[in-house]
Amino acid sequence: MSDTLSPQQIARLDNCVITLKPVTLPAFGEGKGHWTNYDAVQADGITEITVEPCITGEALDGDTAYVDIRCTFDPEEFPSEKYNIVYGDAQFERALDAHIRKVFGIPQIGEEDGYPDHLIIYTESGMQGDDEISSEARMPFRMHLASLSNHALLNLTKSDQIEAICVGDFAWQSSSAET
Repeated sequence: MSDTLSPQQIARLDNCVITLKPVTLPAFGEGKGHWTNYDAVQADGITEITVEPCITGEALDGDTAYVDIRCTFDPEEFPSEKYNIVYGDAQFERALDAHIRKVFGIPQIGEEDGYPDHLIIYTESGMQGDDEISSEARMPFRMHLASLSNHALLNLTKSDQIEAICVGDFAWQSSSAET
């Protein structure tokens, strides 16, 4: 698999935004991660979190593109002053990865491709927030997004998991989206 994006692919990802509908994903079941207060989470019986993923792209210095996946959540349902941040929870990261794969119809990739099986990974701890979980796309997902034709994007509008798409000259918003 190539580790570079063409200039056309970089342009396609620049300023793209794909908003997914809120989804409840399993989390915290393994009781380990970098920052979460698992004693408090387990004492309160929290085993999932509802997030609204938003995927955005940005061209960087003309030779690559960054794809950010930010998952916002209600801070009243998961208050950081009590539980700290979600950062590092492997169960959530795998569940988000599986959800994105399902929405975009992407099969599992393996180590033989030179990448671990995750399409997305957490960003650094400083990018996490009290009401959001920050992740970034690995090259296979960036390549996939950059190669989506307008016809493929039109097919994505049939998903009941997508709220809005804006990629290149293609823009769509679900009828249930707030205006």
